[in-house]
Order: sequence, then C-alpha cells, then structure tokens
Amino acid sequence: MLVSGTDGVGTKLRLAIELGRHDGVGIDLVAMCANDILVAGAEPLFFLDYYATGHLDLEVATAVIAGIAEGCKRAGCALTGGETAEMPGMYAPAITTWPVFASASWRRGRLSRRTAYSRGTS
Repeated sequence: MLVSGTDGVGTKLRLAIELGRHDGVGIDLVAMCANDILVAGAEPLFFLDYYATGHLDLEVATAVIAGIAEGCKRAGCALTGGETAEMPGMYAPAITTWPVFASASWRRGRLSRRTAYSRGTS
C-alpha cells in the first residue's frame, strides 16, 4: 500500500530568512514529513520539493536543497525531483514557500495510527 504526505517549514522559514541561515531548513522539511509518514507505520521511499519565490537566490536554494538531500539520506529515502518557480509579482522578493511531498510504502503488520495511540497519548 502507498502512503503519501506533505509538509512545509512554516514559520521556521521566516526565522531562516531573518537569521540568514538556510542550512537546516531542508533537513527540517524532510524530518517533519517523514515523521508524519513513520507514525502511520510507513517507510518513506522518495521526496519531491517545490520552491516558489519572487526572486531566486541561488545560494539560498543550494543550501536548502543540500539540506533536503541530507534529510533524505538520514531518512533512508531518495530526493527524486522537484520544481523551482521564480514568480516576480506573485511573491515579494524575499518571500518563499518550500513544501515537500513524500511517498511511502506500508506493509501489513506494521504500526498504524489506530493501534499505536490511544486517547491521552501524543
């Protein structure tokens, strides 16, 4: 059975922009998405990223993609592709969005959300 997930950096992206540190953003993207998949009892197979921005900053993009690749390595899956969209006028120059999408496999007998948790656990 296939399982899929998607996630984004959220407000951590604002912090990365303000601090000028994007090296951990990619790892965080994969970790958040992989975590959602793992708690469903599935194993991440591959990730796709989508980067939308008002102005493409190659240094930032390179740092985030390197982080995504490192996150995939840590999660034991592949970064198989993605999309970069530079859209002046749609986004302010410093504003970006960078969600990731993942596909995973699930086998019978693995932990599932229904059996893993009960009321009052987190």
